[in-house]
Amino acid sequence: MAMRDVVLSVSNLTPKEKERVKEKIELMGGIFSYHLRDSTTHLMVGKVGSQKYTKAVETGITIMTDEWVDAVWEESIVRNIVSTDDKFNKYKCPPFYKLEITTSGLEGVEREKIASLIDENGGKYSPQMKKDETNILIVLKPAGQKFIYAQQWGLTCLIPSWIYNSAKNGYMIETENYIVKNTMLSSTPALSNVKPVFSQNDISEITVEPKSTIEETVKKIAQLNANK
Repeated sequence: MAMRDVVLSVSNLTPKEKERVKEKIELMGGIFSYHLRDSTTHLMVGKVGSQKYTKAVETGITIMTDEWVDAVWEESIVRNIVSTDDKFNKYKCPPFYKLEITTSGLEGVEREKIASLIDENGGKYSPQMKKDETNILIVLKPAGQKFIYAQQWGLTCLIPSWIYNSAKNGYMIETENYIVKNTMLSSTPALSNVKPVFSQNDISEITVEPKSTIEETVKKIAQLNANK
């Protein structure tokens, strides 16, 4: 049985996906658990960063991507295999798995280096910051339009060393010591009450909604001013 001796829990999967994984695990001789417990051997994630993920890192539980069980299932149909064979090491979870990350205020060389580390370690680097898509903004200091919008959208803003240290350690490290705090919070009015002033870089790098960009907002403001 391919999953013998495996006690699996999952994180960041839909309820339907969990039930599908549960069925396959049990058919392959493994044990499925909805919760992490002392006997858990593996955590399979659809995305890094959950509480389960953090706990698994702390306790040394092996973390796999959401492709692992399906890969073992397909292989077990044609030959006798064990899910922990070396051939399945490629499904070990990289530190930025399924995270979409952007940057602001970084020089070209460092930005390119960080973009490469993100892409090489399971994440997706995007020059644009997209509402409801971007997860993390990497920034040196609490300044710039990207940072302001990130605060409004509730995005996590972190210093670049978080990328380097996570890549070095091989897992997503806790963000607490890397957060860029909004020092302007008490003195800055709500964004909706502020007339925006955008640079060309800001306009091209912030996407408010899938079909609506800051550039469109700027055009609307210009039209309103022209009609006054």
